[in-house]
Amino acid sequence: MNKRMFNRIVVVMIACLLSGCTGCDIFAGCHKSSRVVSTEAAEEEKEEHRYLTIIDKTNLAINEVIVETKEGVQIEKLGPLTTSDISIEIGTVWDDYSDFHITFVDVYGLHYEIDCTIPKTGNKIVSISQENYVEYKGDWKRKLDKTANGD
Repeated sequence: MNKRMFNRIVVVMIACLLSGCTGCDIFAGCHKSSRVVSTEAAEEEKEEHRYLTIIDKTNLAINEVIVETKEGVQIEKLGPLTTSDISIEIGTVWDDYSDFHITFVDVYGLHYEIDCTIPKTGNKIVSISQENYVEYKGDWKRKLDKTANGD
């Protein structure tokens, strides 16, 4: 490879890095399988699209929300919740799936999980509360932290 060709490749790579653009970003943007929307939008568009609205009734700060198919394929993973509810549009990529698994992870690392069936169109509303707690190894330490903090 001559020096001129090498320089062009380096310039293109630097331009891609500076713009934050990679092949994966381009692919993910074009093939987005789900998106977070407002609860109002989910209600308004429920005749044309498929939505999952999750209502947080744990009364705890939630650090992570994970939505997966029943087979374990992750659809959406979100950071800390800032509201008590969240609506997610389930894209047409997931039309072959109807059973889903939802996990909330609170600030102490405790898991709250629920399974649900989502119809092909509409807005499925599910609530997650303290009753949906699932015990994992090491939770005794997390529960101790939770109690020590008054939660």
